[in-house]
Amino acid sequence: MSATLKSFAGLHEAYAFFQAHSTEASVCKTALLQALKPEVASRSTPFTLADYGCGEGNFSSQLLQELNASPDLLNLVLIEPDLHYRNAAMETLSPFTRNPIRAEDTLIPAKTDNPSPDLLIANHVLYYVPNLIETVTRILDSVKTEGLVLLTLANSRNALLQGWENYFASFSETCPFHTSEKLAACLQQIPAEFSKTTFESELSFPDSRANRALILKFMMGEHLSKLPQLDEALNWFDRFKKQNTSQTFITMPLSDDLYQIRSRHEIRY
Repeated sequence: MSATLKSFAGLHEAYAFFQAHSTEASVCKTALLQALKPEVASRSTPFTLADYGCGEGNFSSQLLQELNASPDLLNLVLIEPDLHYRNAAMETLSPFTRNPIRAEDTLIPAKTDNPSPDLLIANHVLYYVPNLIETVTRILDSVKTEGLVLLTLANSRNALLQGWENYFASFSETCPFHTSEKLAACLQQIPAEFSKTTFESELSFPDSRANRALILKFMMGEHLSKLPQLDEALNWFDRFKKQNTSQTFITMPLSDDLYQIRSRHEIRY
């Protein structure tokens, strides 16, 4: 991954809060497992799984725990620009393979001593790449011919994306982050055949100014300082207030798409 449109260097706490209060990871895991399990079950020889934007490896750890791939057959490639996350992911995922883990800060060309992946997942990371069509093309070209690429992104029904549109409009900028709809357009332009599955989840947390601020920080990253009125930005969450017994929660509906693409491109670099 090259430099991204949003840095997670100062967002570790906010991202951890989102993960702790969202069902998105669990729902994504189920969807990805449905696609991955048949691929892994049919393999009796070594294969390579690449995780593009692996973060700390927590999601991948949960995924691999249920995937039950043979540690002798599984090779892992971790692609993550954040050094803290990359090192953490190597440690977290080491129990799942008996082979050396390859960890990079960017997607590197296939070489004879660097076999291209059979499978590649990019779970909720393509929002922030500078050039979506270039990145997706490189991803498709990096896997073996007939390899499987799995990409997840939120669609326009996702409350977080609606928040992006609202916040960037408040300081007269167009939201620079990518969506599922943009990804579908890129795949059609490449062109690449794909299938798409939509799944729903939610983000729900106890309502407080501090918690709203954490999610706002998670959403906006370094763009947070551009918001003209912080109080007004925090008030946007009012529409998601729900009373639960004696406590008020902010409950935001999330909607995401899983794209499955069978690569048919020969490696071009």
